[in-house]
Amino acid sequence: MVAITPAFVLASLAATAFAGRDRPLRLRHEKAARSLHARNSAFTLVQNYTGSDFLDTSKWSYFTGTDPTNGMVNYLSLKEAKAAGLVKVGSNNQTTISVESGNLPSGQNRKSVRISANEKWGKGLIIADFAQMPYGCGVWPAFWTVGANWPDDGEIDIIEGVNKMANNQLTLHTGSSGTSCTTDTNPGLINGVPAFLGNVLGTTCASSDGNNAGCSFSDPDPTSFGPGFNSVGGRVITVVRDDMGIRMWSWRRSDVPADILAGKPNPDLWSSATAYWSSVTCNFDEHFADQTIVLNTDVAGGWTTSNLPGSGCGTDVNSIVANGSNFENGSWVVNSISVWSL
Repeated sequence: MVAITPAFVLASLAATAFAGRDRPLRLRHEKAARSLHARNSAFTLVQNYTGSDFLDTSKWSYFTGTDPTNGMVNYLSLKEAKAAGLVKVGSNNQTTISVESGNLPSGQNRKSVRISANEKWGKGLIIADFAQMPYGCGVWPAFWTVGANWPDDGEIDIIEGVNKMANNQLTLHTGSSGTSCTTDTNPGLINGVPAFLGNVLGTTCASSDGNNAGCSFSDPDPTSFGPGFNSVGGRVITVVRDDMGIRMWSWRRSDVPADILAGKPNPDLWSSATAYWSSVTCNFDEHFADQTIVLNTDVAGGWTTSNLPGSGCGTDVNSIVANGSNFENGSWVVNSISVWSL
């Protein structure tokens, strides 16, 4: 457990700078949740990625293929990304992963980085501590997991949005074969508090190339994504997959549960999740194989381009991608990503 301490010491220090800010809506149930009798953590730390781990190709792979969502992006190898200054580790052991900045000729692809963890994740817990995330017109940041065969092996979108979106969108994607997988919109209480506080956007998880909305929630907290996320010094994100289903939480630094800071995460003591997909209405063992953790910043393409009308960004995608000012905030700053097993 000791290995997780440095990243969350950093989170604790950051909390003092933001302690005076209003707490998010989900904290109204915090007192009730924390009054439960504590139990030992059921999770065992498997990996705690920090600093140079993200530049170690024995731990993380750098995707260099054609963008599957038809973005205007060239994903770089580790060597290329380092030479371009798009990946680096600071003196504080934070890892910065960026998209190319500066103006480009109209129609030219923009350089970026997409990495995936080499070790798979099944049932258990992910805790991700981000100090900053990318945002802007033409920007599609995502932190997610995916099985080997999409969509039949499942996908879990943990942080995702495009253009000028202010609220994070959390989504599951599954195949359409076998039993149905849907969102239970009225699951009742969990440990005495509401199961989720997010806004339900869609309830059918089955996805395909032509219909990939999935079953999703929108986080009502205005600091859950983009400029709001960065204004509070980032957030700590958790994902639990167990026999109950899949649950996700997102905390400001001042609200991170003490058991996480102590390296003994115990979801029984946490407040209401942002999103919850119940095993009552989805057979997760059938629809989700072991997952690969992915972190990337896409440029245009797919959802980004279809979202442009009404986004306030304009609709000329070539001009948007060429304009360097849209990518001035195009960096992930990662404190740590830890993976836990049950």
